[in-house]
Parts: sequence; structure tokens; C-alpha cells
Amino acid sequence: MNEEKFKKFEKNVLTLLKQLDFKVVGYYTYPYYTDILGYLKPEQPFTIPTRLMVEIVRGKPTEGMIESFIKLSKDSLSEKAVMFSPVPKDDLDEKIVTILNRSRLDFLDAKQVANAIAKQEPISLTTAEMKKIYDVFSAPMLAKYLPEIAMRKIPRQIASTVNDLSLKPWQVFEQVVFSVFHYCFSFAVRKYGEDSLFEHEPEGVVITYGNPPYAFIYECKSAEQSYNMTAQDELTYKDYIQKKKEEVRALDKSDLKYFVTISPDFAGDISRRRENIFKETQVLPIFMSAKNLSTLGSWACSLPNDVKILIDLRDIFSLKEPIVSLKSIENYIKAFENKTKKRY
Repeated sequence: MNEEKFKKFEKNVLTLLKQLDFKVVGYYTYPYYTDILGYLKPEQPFTIPTRLMVEIVRGKPTEGMIESFIKLSKDSLSEKAVMFSPVPKDDLDEKIVTILNRSRLDFLDAKQVANAIAKQEPISLTTAEMKKIYDVFSAPMLAKYLPEIAMRKIPRQIASTVNDLSLKPWQVFEQVVFSVFHYCFSFAVRKYGEDSLFEHEPEGVVITYGNPPYAFIYECKSAEQSYNMTAQDELTYKDYIQKKKEEVRALDKSDLKYFVTISPDFAGDISRRRENIFKETQVLPIFMSAKNLSTLGSWACSLPNDVKILIDLRDIFSLKEPIVSLKSIENYIKAFENKTKKRY
């Protein structure tokens, strides 16, 4: 399918999503597909929106695309997933059709999208206007918003969507950190139960590119100013680090090396708490401000995919530096660019 025809198909998909009152919270473009994360308006008498992951592919979906999309939907805790393709299902390879039929994906082609649009109330937004709405939730923009959101302040650009979905600032913070790790760095990220109100869980686990790959779990602590780890927090973190070590080794085939906490800033005796956790778990706690993660994530977003896979955060996560400094990040970026400048 040529670019003109695909743009028309993409416009139709965005039109249908708009007609269905789909609220986007993440918009991520790649050479062969686009991922969109958001919420569908609930039908009465229900009041809770459905968390939906959408993928728009540029041609025939491959086995790898489908498997990757299913994993992403699961890892992001989406309740429903839909793949849109301009190619009719009847024109796909038999193996691909079998995989789709066995998957838990909805699959819609160009004709089905057009028919669905015809059944809804028409809208008058142009493609440019709709893309502008979506671009607000692109990975670089979310990385830019991160310091503000960490301080429980919702940027005006996304305030109406956050209000419509009745999201709490801490929920937005967690989603943005997930987006930065997954879409800016292209790390594999598996979210834990964000709504597990009656049990202690970190926000998720990140699997990096290392050789062999290594993992870190991360915790988001929104605060108006800073986060102060208490004695009870220390005990809680020791407990779930120990629990997650075997789980990560079994499910993700990686060793859990770090426990990363993201907050606007940090207070209290961080060094002592860190030493206590490391001695008992052999997992090194790392503290990073939302502002510094924003700087690092924004830079990673700008790199080509074949270059960003060379990023190794072990060069930043230091035993001697409890709170990752901006200077360490700047030095790493400079060294990385000098090493890879011939590749981009």
C-alpha cells in the first residue's frame, strides 16, 4: 500500500476512535506501525473506562508484530487490544490468520473501519487536527511533562483528558514513567498491578539490552517537593525485592540488579537506607529525580532505534552516587555520542 492510501486508512482509524470517544494517553509512531494507548468510554450503566491498546500497521501484520503487540498489551495492563490493518484478513497468509484467530486481539481492516465509521455520528476534524491531539501524548512530550507530573501538577495540554478519565496525579505519573522507559529507551517493560491497593507492589520491571540482559524494578513516588524513605518503606522494599528476584529470573530470564525510585527529589538518610537494602538483597537501590529522568529520556527519544539499543544504564547507576546527578547523565550522553557518532 502506498503512502497516500495508508494516510487515508490511518485517518479513518483516528476518526473512528474519535467517534467512539476514545481518550488517548499515549501515542507512539514507528516505521511499520503506530501504537496508541488510551481508554474507551464505558457504556451505561457502567462507569469505568476500558483500558485499550491500539496498533495501526502499514501493511500485512507479521507473526513478530502480532506477538510483540500481544505482549505489549499484556505488559501495559490493557484490558482490550485492537489491531488495524489496511489489508483484509482474507488476504493474509494462513499462518497469520491462525495466529490472529487464536489471539485475544480484535482485527479490523480498511473496509470494516469504513463501515464502522458510517454507523457513528460524523465528525469534522481534519487529519492534522486529530494528529495534533495525539501528538500531545507522544513519548517526547510525555518525557517533557515528567518533572511537573511528578510534583502532582497536571500540564494544561493533557488536563482535560486526565479530568475526563478521573485519573489521579500518581496514576498519570506511573503511566508517563512506563512510557519513558518503554518508548523512549525501547526497553521491555512489564507493569505490575497498578490497582493492587491491598498489597505492596513496585510499578513494574524493566528488562534492558545488556549482554546478558539485566533487569531493574522501579517505584514512582510523586510528591509536592521530595520523597523521604521511611523505616517502614525500607522493610517493604526489602520484602518485594526478595519476592521479585526469582520471578524476574523465571519470567524474564534476567537477573534483577537494581531497584530504581523516581521522585521530584529525595530527603532523609538515603545512603543508610540504600546500604541496608543492598546488604540484605544484593540489589542496588538507585534514586533518580524526575527531572533527570526527563533529560535522559528526552535524549533517548531522539536516537534511532538501532542506536538506542546500545544504551547501558549500568554506566549511570553507580554504587558511589545514591542519587543520580545531572553531571553523570551529561557525561554519559557525551561519551555515548562520541562512541556512536558514526552511526547517526
